[in-house]
Amino acid sequence: MKLTSIPPPLLQPQSAVSNIREAQASPEPASRISSIIPATSVSPSPTADESDTYARPRLVSRTFSNVISPADGHTTRETSSHLSNAIGRYSATGDLDPTGFMSRLAGMAGETSLFEGEVRRASISEEAAAANVQPDFKDKLRGPGETMEVQLRTADGDLVTIELKAVNAEGGDKALSFTMEVKGDLSEQELAAVSEAANGLGKVANRFFKDGEAALNELPSLENKALTGFTLELKDLNNETLQLEFNRSALEGNMQLKGEFNGYSFDVTRNTAGTMIGDALLENPQYQQYVKLIEESGQAYGTDSDNIRFMKEGLDAAFGVQSDEDTAERIGENGSVAPYLNDTSRETINNFASNLPDFEASFRSSVTVNPYRVTDQAFMTLDMSQSTELNKAASGNIDFTQKFNYEQTVQTFEALPGMDQPDLKGGNYVLQTLDRKEEVLRYLELDNGQPATAAESRKGEESLVREIKEQFAVKDTEVGKEGFDYVVDLLAQADALGEKSAEFQRDQLLNSETLQLFELAGSTRQPSASEQPAE
Repeated sequence: MKLTSIPPPLLQPQSAVSNIREAQASPEPASRISSIIPATSVSPSPTADESDTYARPRLVSRTFSNVISPADGHTTRETSSHLSNAIGRYSATGDLDPTGFMSRLAGMAGETSLFEGEVRRASISEEAAAANVQPDFKDKLRGPGETMEVQLRTADGDLVTIELKAVNAEGGDKALSFTMEVKGDLSEQELAAVSEAANGLGKVANRFFKDGEAALNELPSLENKALTGFTLELKDLNNETLQLEFNRSALEGNMQLKGEFNGYSFDVTRNTAGTMIGDALLENPQYQQYVKLIEESGQAYGTDSDNIRFMKEGLDAAFGVQSDEDTAERIGENGSVAPYLNDTSRETINNFASNLPDFEASFRSSVTVNPYRVTDQAFMTLDMSQSTELNKAASGNIDFTQKFNYEQTVQTFEALPGMDQPDLKGGNYVLQTLDRKEEVLRYLELDNGQPATAAESRKGEESLVREIKEQFAVKDTEVGKEGFDYVVDLLAQADALGEKSAEFQRDQLLNSETLQLFELAGSTRQPSASEQPAE
């Protein structure tokens, strides 16, 4: 039997060779061989040379494209062209860059409700290339890859879904696909909001795929009310992930931003009305004290700088620190918030208040479990918040209260004296637990705009417990504790200064610009940093 070679199946030259050789070794009916080798013709020959072998085909690189879209607008055609060009850059550099797709998203969403495109860079035989053989795009390439999934939600409930995916198949073939789907009718205002959000998220994704960073300082402003939510999920070739979720509730008057990266997470919910936001917070001393809490918690746990920055930038993004939105009204400046305040009351409250939006925030590390004693664990948690109340009493006086608090727990495995690292397997280490919590309550009562009562309540607790273990048995426990609980009459303090004017009392002693919120945080006594556990 003589085999006449014609182009083997696309993208599988080695498989074709293998199948042909199997057919030579075990002759089968022609119908069976045809099912194995669809692109090979078989003809009997009485002079067949048993030594005939299949010549390995010469391979060439080709790009194949498949685009589905019900519209044929300018941006849609531009995106198709960009997709074809992007596969070449990805094949050459291995860097997945989503920015070119995301920058075209709004234009494409204005032209079509659906775009599905895939390009492949594959090595095929010269004969297959000459015959213009095309791949079956229904058969997806398999292999390690990178993905970006985004969903944007507008105030009217319209949804824009995006998926960008790159695949590195066995044999060096690569595939790049981009999908966009719009559910709803986007207005011009919504298209602008989608464009702004997509550009920012594209920059975050680009930094993640290129440098492995969670660059949340690239996030778009969260103040555009035409956009009420988004999700972003990224995964690289090493299965490292970055996840972000944003939601705005006009009914509840708040927004929430959540993120997870490298085992660390944050969850920030803040009020959206009547408070300071934006880059003005860079000079707000109370905000900076909350930022310092994140730094101290991470450092006490031994967190690297990238993950500390991720948590800090999560808080900054939720407060719009990187945006230009620094014109929000301070407490009392919005007539709908406090219509009963006169000018003097507004000025006094604005001086006394932190002027941060009320918020709740939590920050977490992943839990590291000693596999040889699962009840011993290392982790970091930090919860912090602010709440504000502003009321007009029956007497006509104005009552203003702000509460600030945090709770921090850092539990780590530490090395015993004389050891370089904690010995988890042998049970020789110190299990150290730091617990801190503080609460500051500031109260101001105004009578015709002037302070009638001004007080500050402070309480805090700190404990540091060190369980010294040898072969998992607790040999000793060291405990250190401190705490405080007291109230300060701010007006009495002002009176004690002697001949000082009421204006000085108000502007200096009641001014939040000099307020040190927390006493335990930032203290010179820090727990030792966590060592890298030894198995």
